[in-house]
Amino acid sequence: MVSIPSVCAPSVSGIDWQLDKLRTIIPELQNAKATCPKFSEEALSEAESILVVPKWNLLASDYNSAVFKIVGVLSKISEWELNIRCLDQLANPEHLRRGERSERALDRISAIQPENDFLIFPFQSGRRHRDISARKATEVMEEKSRRSLGFHCEFGLGLFEVVIMLLLFPERLARREDLWIYCAGDEAAHSSGKFNHVPTISFRNGGLRLSFQGNTGTDLDYGVATGFVPS
Repeated sequence: MVSIPSVCAPSVSGIDWQLDKLRTIIPELQNAKATCPKFSEEALSEAESILVVPKWNLLASDYNSAVFKIVGVLSKISEWELNIRCLDQLANPEHLRRGERSERALDRISAIQPENDFLIFPFQSGRRHRDISARKATEVMEEKSRRSLGFHCEFGLGLFEVVIMLLLFPERLARREDLWIYCAGDEAAHSSGKFNHVPTISFRNGGLRLSFQGNTGTDLDYGVATGFVPS
Protein backbone atom coordinates (compact mmCIF):
# COMPACT_ATOMS: atom_id res chain seq x y z
CA MET A 1 0.00 0.00 0.00
CA VAL A 2 1.38 3.41 -0.95
CA SER A 3 2.07 5.71 1.99
CA ILE A 4 2.73 9.42 2.25
CA PRO A 5 4.95 10.21 5.24
CA SER A 6 4.24 13.52 6.93
CA VAL A 7 6.76 16.35 6.82
CA CYS A 8 7.37 19.11 9.35
CA ALA A 9 4.51 21.15 10.79
CA PRO A 10 3.76 24.45 9.02
CA SER A 11 5.35 26.71 11.60
CA VAL A 12 7.93 29.49 11.79
CA SER A 13 10.29 27.17 13.66
CA GLY A 14 10.04 24.77 10.72
CA ILE A 15 11.06 27.58 8.38
CA ASP A 16 14.08 28.46 10.50
CA TRP A 17 15.10 24.81 10.65
CA GLN A 18 14.91 24.47 6.87
CA LEU A 19 16.95 27.64 6.35
CA ASP A 20 19.67 26.36 8.68
CA LYS A 21 19.80 22.97 6.96
CA LEU A 22 19.99 24.44 3.46
CA ARG A 23 22.78 26.82 4.46
CA THR A 24 24.67 23.87 5.93
CA ILE A 25 24.48 21.55 2.94
CA ILE A 26 24.74 24.15 0.15
CA PRO A 27 27.77 26.44 0.64
CA GLU A 28 26.50 29.10 -1.79
CA LEU A 29 23.59 29.81 0.58
CA GLN A 30 25.57 30.59 3.72
CA ASN A 31 25.06 34.35 3.36
CA ALA A 32 21.66 34.23 1.67
CA LYS A 33 19.02 36.51 3.22
CA ALA A 34 15.66 35.32 4.51
CA THR A 35 12.69 36.86 6.26
CA CYS A 36 10.09 34.42 7.56
CA PRO A 37 6.67 35.38 6.16
CA LYS A 38 3.37 34.87 7.94
CA PHE A 39 0.68 32.79 6.29
CA SER A 40 -3.05 33.02 6.80
CA GLU A 41 -5.15 29.99 7.72
CA GLU A 42 -6.65 30.13 4.23
CA ALA A 43 -3.20 29.94 2.64
CA LEU A 44 -2.41 26.83 4.67
CA SER A 45 -5.79 25.14 4.31
CA GLU A 46 -4.82 22.88 1.38
CA ALA A 47 -1.16 22.49 2.34
CA GLU A 48 0.80 19.73 4.01
CA SER A 49 3.46 22.09 5.30
CA ILE A 50 5.69 24.99 4.27
CA LEU A 51 8.68 24.61 1.97
CA VAL A 52 11.79 26.79 1.79
CA VAL A 53 13.45 26.85 -1.64
CA PRO A 54 16.50 28.93 -2.59
CA LYS A 55 16.20 30.99 -5.73
CA TRP A 56 17.91 28.92 -8.39
CA ASN A 57 20.03 31.85 -9.63
CA LEU A 58 21.99 31.72 -6.38
CA LEU A 59 23.44 28.41 -7.61
CA ALA A 60 23.89 28.89 -11.35
CA SER A 61 23.44 31.28 -14.25
CA ASP A 62 20.56 29.32 -15.78
CA TYR A 63 17.80 27.02 -14.55
CA ASN A 64 19.10 23.82 -16.14
CA SER A 65 22.56 24.25 -14.59
CA ALA A 66 20.95 24.88 -11.20
CA VAL A 67 18.90 21.67 -11.54
CA PHE A 68 22.00 19.69 -12.50
CA LYS A 69 23.85 21.10 -9.52
CA ILE A 70 21.15 20.44 -6.93
CA VAL A 71 20.65 16.89 -8.20
CA GLY A 72 24.40 16.43 -7.67
CA VAL A 73 24.02 17.60 -4.07
CA LEU A 74 21.26 15.03 -3.52
CA SER A 75 23.42 12.32 -5.07
CA LYS A 76 26.27 13.12 -2.68
CA ILE A 77 24.42 13.38 0.61
CA SER A 78 21.50 10.96 0.21
CA GLU A 79 21.80 7.70 2.07
CA TRP A 80 20.21 6.10 -0.99
CA GLU A 81 21.87 5.49 -4.33
CA LEU A 82 20.55 7.90 -6.97
CA ASN A 83 19.90 6.33 -10.36
CA ILE A 84 19.55 9.16 -12.90
CA ARG A 85 18.12 7.94 -16.19
CA CYS A 86 18.27 11.39 -17.81
CA LEU A 87 21.53 12.85 -16.48
CA ASP A 88 22.76 14.31 -19.78
CA GLN A 89 19.38 15.94 -20.43
CA LEU A 90 19.07 17.85 -17.16
CA ALA A 91 21.47 20.63 -18.15
CA ASN A 92 20.06 20.97 -21.67
CA PRO A 93 17.15 23.43 -22.18
CA GLU A 94 16.19 21.45 -25.28
CA HIS A 95 15.21 18.59 -22.96
CA LEU A 96 14.13 20.28 -19.69
CA ARG A 97 12.43 23.60 -19.05
CA ARG A 98 10.12 25.36 -16.63
CA GLY A 99 6.39 25.04 -17.18
CA GLU A 100 4.78 28.43 -17.82
CA ARG A 101 2.24 28.21 -14.97
CA SER A 102 4.86 27.29 -12.38
CA GLU A 103 7.25 29.97 -13.58
CA ARG A 104 4.54 32.63 -13.22
CA ALA A 105 3.61 31.39 -9.76
CA LEU A 106 7.20 31.37 -8.48
CA ASP A 107 7.77 34.85 -9.93
CA ARG A 108 4.70 36.00 -8.01
CA ILE A 109 6.01 34.53 -4.75
CA SER A 110 9.32 36.28 -5.37
CA ALA A 111 7.46 39.58 -5.82
CA ILE A 112 5.53 39.00 -2.58
CA GLN A 113 8.79 38.28 -0.72
CA PRO A 114 11.16 40.83 -2.30
CA GLU A 115 13.72 40.81 0.53
CA ASN A 116 14.23 37.05 0.41
CA ASP A 117 16.88 35.00 -1.36
CA PHE A 118 14.53 32.08 -0.74
CA LEU A 119 10.98 31.33 -1.88
CA ILE A 120 8.86 30.27 1.10
CA PHE A 121 5.41 28.88 0.38
CA PRO A 122 2.82 26.26 1.43
CA PHE A 123 3.06 22.96 -0.43
CA GLN A 124 1.84 19.37 -0.57
CA SER A 125 4.05 16.50 -1.61
CA GLY A 126 1.66 14.41 -3.72
CA ARG A 127 -1.33 13.12 -1.77
CA ARG A 128 -3.70 15.79 -3.14
CA HIS A 129 -3.13 14.74 -6.77
CA ARG A 130 -2.48 11.02 -6.46
CA ASP A 131 -3.19 8.76 -9.46
CA ILE A 132 -3.69 11.70 -11.81
CA SER A 133 -1.47 12.65 -14.72
CA ALA A 134 0.78 15.69 -14.57
CA ARG A 135 -1.10 17.21 -17.50
CA LYS A 136 -4.52 16.64 -15.92
CA ALA A 137 -3.39 18.01 -12.56
CA THR A 138 -2.20 21.20 -14.25
CA GLU A 139 -5.52 21.54 -16.09
CA VAL A 140 -7.41 21.09 -12.80
CA MET A 141 -5.31 23.77 -11.13
CA GLU A 142 -5.86 26.19 -14.01
CA GLU A 143 -9.61 25.60 -14.03
CA LYS A 144 -9.87 26.08 -10.26
CA SER A 145 -7.98 29.35 -10.50
CA ARG A 146 -10.36 30.60 -13.21
CA ARG A 147 -13.45 29.70 -11.21
CA SER A 148 -12.41 31.19 -7.88
CA LEU A 149 -10.63 34.53 -7.89
CA GLY A 150 -10.02 34.23 -4.14
CA PHE A 151 -8.36 30.83 -4.37
CA HIS A 152 -4.65 30.93 -3.70
CA CYS A 153 -3.02 29.81 -6.93
CA GLU A 154 -1.78 26.22 -6.95
CA PHE A 155 1.10 25.19 -9.21
CA GLY A 156 3.20 22.13 -9.92
CA LEU A 157 6.61 21.85 -8.31
CA GLY A 158 9.50 21.39 -10.71
CA LEU A 159 12.46 19.09 -10.29
CA PHE A 160 14.45 21.82 -8.53
CA GLU A 161 11.81 22.27 -5.81
CA VAL A 162 11.19 18.55 -5.38
CA VAL A 163 14.90 17.80 -4.95
CA ILE A 164 15.11 20.59 -2.36
CA MET A 165 12.14 18.98 -0.59
CA LEU A 166 13.94 15.62 -0.50
CA LEU A 167 17.14 17.24 0.78
CA LEU A 168 15.12 18.73 3.64
CA PHE A 169 12.79 15.76 4.22
CA PRO A 170 14.52 12.57 3.03
CA GLU A 171 11.95 10.51 4.92
CA ARG A 172 9.32 11.58 2.36
CA LEU A 173 10.69 9.07 -0.16
CA ALA A 174 12.68 6.43 1.68
CA ARG A 175 11.11 3.10 0.73
CA ARG A 176 9.25 1.37 -2.09
CA GLU A 177 5.85 1.91 -0.46
CA ASP A 178 6.16 5.72 -0.28
CA LEU A 179 4.23 7.75 -2.85
CA TRP A 180 6.38 8.56 -5.88
CA ILE A 181 6.45 12.07 -7.34
CA TYR A 182 5.56 13.71 -10.64
CA CYS A 183 7.41 17.04 -10.98
CA ALA A 184 4.69 18.75 -13.01
CA GLY A 185 6.23 22.21 -12.69
CA ASP A 186 8.76 21.29 -15.38
CA GLU A 187 8.36 20.10 -18.95
CA ALA A 188 10.69 17.51 -20.44
CA ALA A 189 11.38 16.26 -23.96
CA HIS A 190 13.04 13.14 -25.32
CA SER A 191 14.58 12.77 -28.76
CA SER A 192 11.33 13.75 -30.50
CA GLY A 193 11.76 17.31 -29.26
CA LYS A 194 8.17 17.47 -27.96
CA PHE A 195 7.82 18.70 -24.38
CA ASN A 196 5.22 16.10 -23.41
CA HIS A 197 7.09 14.51 -20.49
CA VAL A 198 7.80 15.49 -16.90
CA PRO A 199 10.61 14.58 -14.49
CA THR A 200 9.70 11.91 -11.94
CA ILE A 201 11.35 10.62 -8.78
CA SER A 202 10.60 7.10 -7.57
CA PHE A 203 12.07 4.53 -5.20
CA ARG A 204 13.23 1.38 -6.93
CA ASN A 205 15.75 -1.36 -6.20
CA GLY A 206 16.67 0.17 -2.86
CA GLY A 207 17.36 3.67 -4.14
CA LEU A 208 15.99 6.80 -5.76
CA ARG A 209 15.39 6.90 -9.50
CA LEU A 210 15.11 10.12 -11.50
CA SER A 211 13.63 9.79 -14.98
CA PHE A 212 11.32 11.41 -17.54
CA GLN A 213 7.81 10.05 -18.12
CA GLY A 214 4.90 11.05 -20.34
CA ASN A 215 2.74 13.81 -18.90
CA THR A 216 -0.53 11.96 -19.62
CA GLY A 217 0.32 8.79 -17.71
CA THR A 218 -1.47 7.86 -14.47
CA ASP A 219 -0.27 5.53 -11.75
CA LEU A 220 -1.46 4.84 -8.20
CA ASP A 221 2.19 4.87 -7.13
CA TYR A 222 2.57 8.54 -8.14
CA GLY A 223 1.25 11.90 -7.01
CA VAL A 224 1.82 15.43 -8.31
CA ALA A 225 3.65 17.67 -5.80
CA THR A 226 2.38 21.25 -5.77
CA GLY A 227 2.86 24.62 -4.12
CA PHE A 228 0.44 27.44 -3.34
CA VAL A 229 0.77 31.16 -3.85
CA PRO A 230 -1.00 32.88 -0.94
CA SER A 231 -3.79 35.19 -2.15
